Amino acid sequence: MRKVIMFLFFVWLSQLLVTTTVNGSDIAMNFADDDTTEAFSGRESIGPTGIDSNYWNSSIDRDFESLAAGTKRNLMDDSGVKTTVTVVWKAKNSRKIESERTDTDEQKLARSYLDDGGGNLVTVSNIPYSKYNLYVLFAPGSGAFYRHTDVTVNGIRYLGTSWFRITESRISYTPWTECDGRRVGNYIKVPGLPNPKVVFVSKFLRQDDGTESRGGIADFVIEEAFADSKDLVADREAKKLAAQKVMADELRRKEYYRQNDIQIIDGKILYSGKSAKTRKISRVSSNLSVRSSSSERENLFDWAKDLALSYVMTGVPGAVPCYAAANPIKETYCLRDFEHMALGAHFLGLDLENITTMKSVARTAVP
Repeated sequence: MRKVIMFLFFVWLSQLLVTTTVNGSDIAMNFADDDTTEAFSGRESIGPTGIDSNYWNSSIDRDFESLAAGTKRNLMDDSGVKTTVTVVWKAKNSRKIESERTDTDEQKLARSYLDDGGGNLVTVSNIPYSKYNLYVLFAPGSGAFYRHTDVTVNGIRYLGTSWFRITESRISYTPWTECDGRRVGNYIKVPGLPNPKVVFVSKFLRQDDGTESRGGIADFVIEEAFADSKDLVADREAKKLAAQKVMADELRRKEYYRQNDIQIIDGKILYSGKSAKTRKISRVSSNLSVRSSSSERENLFDWAKDLALSYVMTGVPGAVPCYAAANPIKETYCLRDFEHMALGAHFLGLDLENITTMKSVARTAVP
């Protein structure tokens, strides 16, 4: 009987040791914009890997210089143990999303960032892991078209593309989601890095069409990894192919705009120099009309119908049958705006567009 008990004990112990080894350690760093209101309270699992906020390092506790450009040595890991890791960061400014609250540590984590205007640079050295995953978390800058451009890790452009999409929403409304070339998200994950030093950079760029690509670095996580290198290569290739497809769709859309003399200048869509209210992107039409004793009412109805149809994107390369249930320049849906527009769209004969939009929203919904 004693032998059986000892055998079961060693089976349990071996499982515990395997589990402990696979989990590894995390080292996390937050870039703040306020030395007083953004300190973490602790005992809250935050970020995409769910690290206790007690064990996040912060630029508030820097060793040298400022919130925008500083140094912090001996970063602690997610168990509170000090490591050999040093981080040096440099940006023109640190900034914050003024509208984001600071009620929770999660909100504080995603509120501030290193400004990407003029570029920023983060260098993490003396990483003790033989292999690790790098997470870089972004906060959307206000008043911009939320694509991020020219993010590089160790001199290599992320996903091998010139831009990728990040979420427009504050973390209060959007969960942590990876920008993997397929989905709009708020962090990137670079798996299987072997070097004891990693350098990553993000840079603001204004597009040729006048839109801005923004999203400063808010935080990063170094996660000890033991995954198979072949799987990591396959994962990177899958993400790269998905991102290349998104890029190809974007190029087709831009070519469509060029052929139809459509321009996007300072966030506004212009057709041969005229605003979106006077000309449609799609050729969709509607016979819906109204008769009234007031000619002004009839004219207003026709104006509203033409404006609604100008938002239809059906037939545009890279777009599913839909209409821009938000500002058309954002090329996305706002669920609240869609709910307001859906009934009117039905009367305009846009049932296919309604169904497609609802399916797209359902596919990306997070429980």
